[in-house]
Amino acid sequence: MTLRSRLLIGLVAIFVAFGAAAWIVISQQKDYLVRQVDRQLELVTPGTLRLLNPRGRPATGTVPPPGDQGRMDDDDNPDDDEPQDSPFSELFVGRINRDGTLRPMLNSGLLEGAPSIRLSDLPTYQSPDDRVLLSVSGIGTSNRFRVAVIPRQNGTWIVAALPLTRTDAAINRLFLAFGITALVLLAVCALVAWWFVRLGLRPIKQMTLAADAVAGGASGHRVEFDDQRTETGRLGHAFNVMLDERQAAEDRLRRFVADASHELRTPITSIRGYVDLYQQGGLGDNGRLDDAMRRVGQEAGRMGTLVEDLLLLANLDQGRPLANEPVDVGQVLNDAAADALALQPSRSVTLRAPTPGELVVNGDDHRLQQVVSILVHNALVHTPETAAIELAATHRGTTAVITVTDNGPGMSPEEAEHAFERFYRGDPSRSRHRGGSGLGLSIAQSIVEAHRGSITLVTSPGNGCRFTITLPTE
Repeated sequence: MTLRSRLLIGLVAIFVAFGAAAWIVISQQKDYLVRQVDRQLELVTPGTLRLLNPRGRPATGTVPPPGDQGRMDDDDNPDDDEPQDSPFSELFVGRINRDGTLRPMLNSGLLEGAPSIRLSDLPTYQSPDDRVLLSVSGIGTSNRFRVAVIPRQNGTWIVAALPLTRTDAAINRLFLAFGITALVLLAVCALVAWWFVRLGLRPIKQMTLAADAVAGGASGHRVEFDDQRTETGRLGHAFNVMLDERQAAEDRLRRFVADASHELRTPITSIRGYVDLYQQGGLGDNGRLDDAMRRVGQEAGRMGTLVEDLLLLANLDQGRPLANEPVDVGQVLNDAAADALALQPSRSVTLRAPTPGELVVNGDDHRLQQVVSILVHNALVHTPETAAIELAATHRGTTAVITVTDNGPGMSPEEAEHAFERFYRGDPSRSRHRGGSGLGLSIAQSIVEAHRGSITLVTSPGNGCRFTITLPTE
């Protein structure tokens, strides 16, 4: 089921619930108002009706003697009762004879017409206590009446009626109020639905179409709705960013595969060339054969190193755990400085590190040594021997800060931006035997991040390079 269908069903449910609630409220209010009228009619009893000049005598205003309030005499002559006028009351009182004619006993000066009562509406059990309450239409008026029919023992009926004008007017006003409210609710719901469809469903539909298009191979398709002021806009923006990152990841993967294939092709081509030369008899001389085997061993070693680097990066990308043991930062820097001087004794290498055992971090000792070795090796290879190298480490709060600085030519901003990318070389023409595979800084960054740390580079042309490693000590 689509969101649009669910929205429509929800709106219909709201209107159904509103209509049911309105019907319940109106019905309850109508019953309440009718009960108020019934309470007034309950005050009309055979005893009180004797005050209306029975048997033609003038009304004295006296209360009937005990025993007369609850009954009517069987010998009451209906023709003896003259109708009385009540100019300040809406109460209508009349007598229905056996032939069904209605004879007024009390004429209201505030009332128009009379209730319309049929003989079929009258009770069959003729007892003064067998009272029946009816709602009937009027004669000579559009008003309705609430009627209390009281049977008499002589076969006639006493009728007391009050108009339902105010009750009907109140109910009509309530119907009108609910009708206007329903129209307002309809307009508001329509506006909200339009707004929701425009700002909510339409972007989601666009994202659905974009996802289908991308799944179908249109990797360049993007969502047009990219307004970050709304939730759907931020979702659309995040969707576009996700597609951009996916495209960038695919590009990096293709470039990585191409670079790895290119790096492996070079030693494989060399090895294959020497094998072909040997098979063709071109290495008959022992000296040439020994040199060829040496070159084959070098290329195989390069290929093995590259494969090991790729496997290391793959393991780090998968988040495989490293060793977690105390690592003496001062000792790591001492070893790196000693290795640098062993390779280039004339190089100026400065060491500013705490004494062994003073600064300790938890991690993989071999991998952290590899990180420092990569940075020092890059400084040795890519800077002249006259450029000084400085190794330093300090303790800042809960972190250990390691810096490797050289006074070489530095990097351009573009080179610094891509320095940690895999297989990236600032100078593409640099010899692979001298410049490496371009994985060193990528490996260093992955190892540092696996230790919950970070590595940054500050450089500019002519000002050398400064690598800063931050590792937690806790």
